[in-house]
Amino acid sequence: MPFGPDTVTFVLYSDADTPGELGTYQQVETLTNAPHCHHRPLTYQETVQLGYDVATEMWKTTIPIGEYSDALREKIVAAQHDDAIRVDGKQYRIVGGVMPYKDFTGWFKATVISKKQT
Repeated sequence: MPFGPDTVTFVLYSDADTPGELGTYQQVETLTNAPHCHHRPLTYQETVQLGYDVATEMWKTTIPIGEYSDALREKIVAAQHDDAIRVDGKQYRIVGGVMPYKDFTGWFKATVISKKQT
């Protein structure tokens, strides 16, 4: 059962195979698309510190992982707190990871809490 019209792209970051000139590893993106999701705002907070105005938006995304193949479901559940999601060209940082849920028939849905700061 689709939860919504949004396609969420999971952006998983990993280190490149070889270090650069300074000994640091370049970050490589792995993209995974999850269709039929419901992406919606939770809260909005604005703070002013040292002359900067910082707006923080919290978002909740519900993903119908019960409809996906095992391979796609494993990629989505593997997302960590330092990864990101993209929806409609905007990037959001994952907060806390992916939370999968089961019902009596097996995997049902997963939720992701994410944030965007401007």
